[in-house]
Amino acid sequence: MTRPYPVDTDQLPHEPSSAGQLTTRPHSHHHPPHITPMWTVSCWSRYAVGGMLVAMTSKKHPDWVPDAGHQLHLTGIHFDAIRLRGIRGEAVLQHLATLTEGEPGPVVREMSGARWTYFLIPPGASDGYDWPPGAKCFGPATRDEWVGIPAAEGNTYPLSWRCGAPEEDEFVDPELLHGLVMAQLAPEAPATPEG
Repeated sequence: MTRPYPVDTDQLPHEPSSAGQLTTRPHSHHHPPHITPMWTVSCWSRYAVGGMLVAMTSKKHPDWVPDAGHQLHLTGIHFDAIRLRGIRGEAVLQHLATLTEGEPGPVVREMSGARWTYFLIPPGASDGYDWPPGAKCFGPATRDEWVGIPAAEGNTYPLSWRCGAPEEDEFVDPELLHGLVMAQLAPEAPATPEG
């Protein structure tokens, strides 16, 4: 009987495959196959470092962010909310994200219907501003009103966090938001003739 491989199989090195799979040495009828696991020191190191990075970068979310799905929360307790419709909400969010280097604070978006955008500001902060028509304020001065809050991850349709779920005590800056909302929604004053 001839060997399937014309080499001495005991002299072959155990090489890891580039795909991270198990490799086998060629074998003959005299020697059983040898399986070499691909979890080398470098693989374990990458795995461990990846786990540490996830732990180091994971946020501590406020207790009002649900673990799964979404929940309704009464406004004025954990946060106030300013609601804008459709593309106006997206435009304000885009400017807000630009001015805050991509970290505008908690913003919830409805992905169906009117496509509302909710900017969450500190509780009670909405009282200090006169919001223009088109911006609906949900705060302590309003009657009982509720805002849907999605979980930090997973299936939360039709709600989503536009720039990630918030960390503890993280809110949209109400003064900056008010300025952007006024620029987007407030009617422009008519030009006065120069005389």
